[in-house]
Amino acid sequence: MKNYDKEVHPKGEMLSDNQRVLRVTVLKTFLKAGVPLQKMDDFRELLEEGGYRLTSVPNMRQLIPFVRKEEEEMIKGEISGHNVSVIFDGTTRLGEALAIVVRFITADWEIKQRLVRLQLIAKSLKGDELAREIITVLAQQYNVQNSILCAAMRDGASVNGAAMRTVKVVFPKVVDVRCFSHAIDGIGSHFNIRFLQLWNALFGHSPATRIAWKERTGISNKSYSPTRWWSWWEVANQIMLQFAEIHPFLQARLQEAANKATLRQLDEMLANAQTKLLLQIELAAVVDAGKPMVE
Repeated sequence: MKNYDKEVHPKGEMLSDNQRVLRVTVLKTFLKAGVPLQKMDDFRELLEEGGYRLTSVPNMRQLIPFVRKEEEEMIKGEISGHNVSVIFDGTTRLGEALAIVVRFITADWEIKQRLVRLQLIAKSLKGDELAREIITVLAQQYNVQNSILCAAMRDGASVNGAAMRTVKVVFPKVVDVRCFSHAIDGIGSHFNIRFLQLWNALFGHSPATRIAWKERTGISNKSYSPTRWWSWWEVANQIMLQFAEIHPFLQARLQEAANKATLRQLDEMLANAQTKLLLQIELAAVVDAGKPMVE
């Protein structure tokens, strides 16, 4: 804190060490808990029970750079002497939110991750701009030497690939790893069975059908989500396990439901013996091939 005082000369620098430490501790606690700092006044009576007074919320905010600096120094100490990898990605949020994470393994073989940059920027970064941010954070802010950055993980967006070409100039030993989750994600596009499309449409548009299915089988139907490719597999797996119940269920719904177009298409597929057998084989293949990928 004394070094910080010399640089910044913050308000309250002449107070006792104990009082200032309390303020920093309170600030760090609010930040870690994700509690908005303006709510500090609601806790003031409790926090000041020890006899030390807090300051106003605007004055407390002035200590945030100090807390951030302490966190940076702590992370520097943690990664010092270790090989590290970096994970980075951006996501649209009014402009762009850029996150950079470092990962390392301790002497006790524990995997640790630390968020080292979360930056809101007005627009998406280009490849050279993104590379500049990564290099600045690693080389300048956290003193990561070019010999200890061993890998970089990112998705397949073109801007990330362009950034990595520049990053590898400064960190020549880095291994460029495209995201396994995104690679596996592409597999889901091959699990697309026509029967599943109609089945998902049937349940997605009719709460009554979902209720009827649960009443008949005793289990809730697995739902499909376009942002979770493995939900295709979950639906296929359930249909395969409950295959004997499918056709009787569809025929019963044909007698009850008002909108029968989708029901008729599904019923026609199962009414044909050859189509029904091919569907079973197709479902078995999808479930068998997809299981290790989903796991």
